[in-house]
Amino acid sequence: MKLLGYLNLTGVLTCETGLLIGGNDSFGIGGIDKAMIRQSFQGNRPYLPGSSLKGKMRNLLEQALKKRIKDGEVHSCNQPACEVCRIFGAGKTEDVQSLTRLIVRDAKLIAAKDDAPAQAQSALADYLERVAEYQRQHGSYVEIKTENYINRKTGAAVAPRRFERVPAGMKFAVDLVYRVFETDGGQTENLDLKLFSNVVHAFDLLRWEYVGASGSRGYGRVNFSDLRLSFTDALSRTEKWGGDFATEELIDWLPPDELVSVVNAQTTPPTSPVSGETDESETQVGEAAAEPEPVIQGEESNEG
Repeated sequence: MKLLGYLNLTGVLTCETGLLIGGNDSFGIGGIDKAMIRQSFQGNRPYLPGSSLKGKMRNLLEQALKKRIKDGEVHSCNQPACEVCRIFGAGKTEDVQSLTRLIVRDAKLIAAKDDAPAQAQSALADYLERVAEYQRQHGSYVEIKTENYINRKTGAAVAPRRFERVPAGMKFAVDLVYRVFETDGGQTENLDLKLFSNVVHAFDLLRWEYVGASGSRGYGRVNFSDLRLSFTDALSRTEKWGGDFATEELIDWLPPDELVSVVNAQTTPPTSPVSGETDESETQVGEAAAEPEPVIQGEESNEG
């Protein structure tokens, strides 16, 4: 199983409404009932865990492709061509046949120019001034929102609860890496490249749903901007293809011909029979092409 390279999708995630992904709870009197998760070694800044983003994407793609299981468990069929298992992993099965293709990095808060993807840095001056001013005024990058229940008989507010969340308007740097392997069996179309459209599909569905908790109560609406997709060769570690695209292009995205050509150029050419070879050597070539992917132990998967 030859690793050809990596597709890298980067961009900016903007919170359209307040967003909460819970960290440690505070149970002190007058404390926060649910705190936002933070990077304790990075100035206590809030961040969006890659596990939360990947798990949400997997969940949405399972539903879109009708891959759900009746008892509510994570879909895990371990079929080589299954969009969900090949992209996100099939760790629930006893014998994992393939490496997880998709890696989702933690999305860090953009509080300085260098926090943002390179393609977005020139357009963030006003935003960075507002973020710095917010931090000076509040001493943090979060807000406190109080919620309560309404007594249906008296109309009185009861059981107030205080939540920490990222304010609307805050931006995070998203970074997705997708492994592209050589397709086994001598197929002309690279299966990993073909299935990447499902990653784009799941990524786009985040805009229609929500990220984090309490989405049905208005939390977690997000949008994307300054998106860039590139392909880096695994051997030379150099970018062979790349381009910016608008959020609207996430819908019905397909690999452009130029990207397909670049990936195909990294593929080992199929072995052609040479005049005079024995039947035994031809049989060995056919058997090698039909070998299944090796069992990989210990691979992470099934987030969410």
